Amino acid sequence: KSNLGVPSKLLQKKAEKKLSVKAARIKKQRTAGGTVNSNLETILPQSPERQSIEIRTAKRANKTVTMVQGMTLPMKDRKLLLKEMKATLGGGGTMVEGVLELQGSHSDRILDILKSKGYSGAKVVGGK
Repeated sequence: KSNLGVPSKLLQKKAEKKLSVKAARIKKQRTAGGTVNSNLETILPQSPERQSIEIRTAKRANKTVTMVQGMTLPMKDRKLLLKEMKATLGGGGTMVEGVLELQGSHSDRILDILKSKGYSGAKVVGGK
């Protein structure tokens, strides 16, 4: 910090770290090329059928990852849903920037789980 308690320009440049090629590619996958924002969450509960949820599969280092994007649930509820999906599918997963990521190619089974929970707007996008 400078003498006045304001961050100096040097520190601001360090904070704006450029992403590596791999990190940029993964970020592009998570946001569907900048078209889906999964960081949004609603305070008031929104009915499941009104949410347009996209299920995508992607390759990462010869492994397949299934991503659930576009949810507007609060983050706590997303974590509970992820935990239930991991138990049902018998695999691992995580939530990054509001996107649920599950290990393996499970797009059809995830679609069935979401439809059973009332998410009629859920759809599989891209390859399976």
